[in-house]
Amino acid sequence: MLINAKKIAKICAELRIDIEQFYVLYLISTKDYNTMRYYVKNINGFHETLLDSLQKKGLLLDINNYSKTSDLNKEGKKIIRLSTLFTTPTFDDAIAEDDVMQGVADAYDELLDVYPYEILGSNGIKYPARTGTTEKNSSLYIKHILKYPEHHEAIIASVIFGKEQNLIKWGIEKFIENKYWGLLIEAMEGNSRQTDSGEPLYGNNEF
Repeated sequence: MLINAKKIAKICAELRIDIEQFYVLYLISTKDYNTMRYYVKNINGFHETLLDSLQKKGLLLDINNYSKTSDLNKEGKKIIRLSTLFTTPTFDDAIAEDDVMQGVADAYDELLDVYPYEILGSNGIKYPARTGTTEKNSSLYIKHILKYPEHHEAIIASVIFGKEQNLIKWGIEKFIENKYWGLLIEAMEGNSRQTDSGEPLYGNNEF
């Protein structure tokens, strides 16, 4: 379990918000649009009263000024557009300081621990596998894990499998950018794609 309930409760108390308000702010902060739309459609939605309350608390910013006719529905109510909603530094700093998503900050380090140091190119030459910068790689990976925390364990398992089977053909930068762990997971599950020569197809680019 990645969510630290005690720290979330502490943040809610400090910011004087309830758990629904926290959840809405969290989805907006992480820009998890798919989950946002699912929540809006199937549960309570981001109703105007809730959003107005968060804006008054200084935790939410809606950059849409609703000056156009198209910004209002037939009943004269605001049409909320997810892309115009942003959390303020007050909320973002509260999450960062209290490490709400326990373990997420260490997710990239765990990936790095199991990733190979070298990869063997198709030309038979070994290349460094620790490509890119820590800042960029960790940012991209953590961004993915924040949206899909359930993927982390499968990714780690697939990298261990891929290293043991000499299947990893990319530097870690491209591995993260292109989410090549999907190919390793397919191979691990016995469903890897095959080229005409019978060799596994792992992607168009190495390193």
